[in-house]
Amino acid sequence: MKRTIFQLKFLTPALIAGAQPKTVGQIQATAELREASIRGLLRWWHRLLGYDRASEERIYGAAAGSSGHASGVLIRILDAPTPIVEPQSAHDLDLHPQGGIVEYLAFNLRWDKGKANKEDVRRSALPAGTEFHILLQAGRLTEADWTTLLRTMEVFSWLGSLGTRSRRCFGALTLLSKDGQACQRPTLWNSILGNQNVEARIVPGKEAREWRDLFRQAGSWLREQRGIVANKNLLFGTAGSRQRIASTILLRPDWVDDRFTLLAIGRPTDLNQTSLATLTYEPLPESSDL
Repeated sequence: MKRTIFQLKFLTPALIAGAQPKTVGQIQATAELREASIRGLLRWWHRLLGYDRASEERIYGAAAGSSGHASGVLIRILDAPTPIVEPQSAHDLDLHPQGGIVEYLAFNLRWDKGKANKEDVRRSALPAGTEFHILLQAGRLTEADWTTLLRTMEVFSWLGSLGTRSRRCFGALTLLSKDGQACQRPTLWNSILGNQNVEARIVPGKEAREWRDLFRQAGSWLREQRGIVANKNLLFGTAGSRQRIASTILLRPDWVDDRFTLLAIGRPTDLNQTSLATLTYEPLPESSDL
């Protein structure tokens, strides 16, 4: 039986609902980490890293009629994190409208414009600094598929995020340990991505000691980019009532040398349409260098 335990931590608050996301008054209920969410994100990172459909189905299962089969991996959250008891608004998290934060990073926490009293929208949350453990266990996966799963989990743990607005700095994760052994932060993010279809680029001049300060800088940068990029809705998404488009560029904090920096993750063709186009990078190492 193959098994590995990952210890993760949220660098920023995670806006996460549970199995019953609404309560009386339509306020988000208590935050709850769910294995199904982890499994879905691992599938997403599996595809982003360039692995094929066949290995995805062997590892995570398939629901293709009579040919469908169960997943080859058991995923368990070993310790349920303690949520913030009261659902949080932008003001509860000290994310005031100034600086573009609410409009550009926490769009779904902005004031409800349909109410005369400008009532805050509230969502359940896990606070920054929350730690938890994830168990991966498999009995019938080949060594090759198990290695693929572990690599995908490591990339997700370093560069992934959970919850709503996870492409806009919320719910950013970092990896603390694997099977009790402390993990060292990679020095080159592109070396762990290991392919030419996606890159992680540091946004110059954006760093802070506190995550709220970095959020302000990230909101300012995003607002600036939406003003200069031609196809801004395709790159940064739109939440219009008629058409909703997800952003192709993921913004998330990175913690290094006791400070936060800002990463932009996406396809090189998309990143090159922003102010990050002038940055140059070394050729990516092979994925076996992870």
